[in-house]
Amino acid sequence: MMKPTLDAKQRAEVLHLKAHTVTDYVLAHPEWLPPFVRLPSGKTLWLEEDVQAWLDERRIKVLPPQQSPTDFSHKWC
Repeated sequence: MMKPTLDAKQRAEVLHLKAHTVTDYVLAHPEWLPPFVRLPSGKTLWLEEDVQAWLDERRIKVLPPQQSPTDFSHKWC
């Protein structure tokens, strides 16, 4: 069974980029993109699961701020 793929236009939509930007990155900076497959026709495809894994690796987890005992930002009454 063939895995779902994305072409450059679909991949651009997922990352909120323009399709020509993705094409430029493929040519000049492939390390900036998830792993891709180059077909003999020259067309570039991405496996959906690779794109999702690549995005997951770059997720920034923001923790809620914690008040430390030395936090003097309070005004004392």
